[in-house]
Amino acid sequence: MTDRIITTLMTIIVRWMNHMPYRKREATRDMIMERLNLFEAPTEDERLPSWVYDHPDVWTNPWRVGGVPCIRGTRIPVDIMLDWIEGAPDDDITEFSPDVTADVIDRLRTAREEHNDV
Repeated sequence: MTDRIITTLMTIIVRWMNHMPYRKREATRDMIMERLNLFEAPTEDERLPSWVYDHPDVWTNPWRVGGVPCIRGTRIPVDIMLDWIEGAPDDDITEFSPDVTADVIDRLRTAREEHNDV
């Protein structure tokens, strides 16, 4: 399925589920996710370091980008940003994605160095 179809289906399902009692809503959501296999658990090699999930500039939302940790306020996955930080100048990063400020880049670079993930 394309992303647009999945997004449309999820919107319809969420609107429908909002009219259900809470417990039934949770069970229905879990069943749908299991059937669609939208949120498969990442393998050991695909997991991000644990510090990423606690970083103030990172947010995770299961309904956005499939629950992948992203830079706060954007849909840019953290793993992509960490690769950019490693290989591209800050000016190129901020030019490509103006929502990511130089401060965010510096904080992510510092956190990565502190946790020895260079």
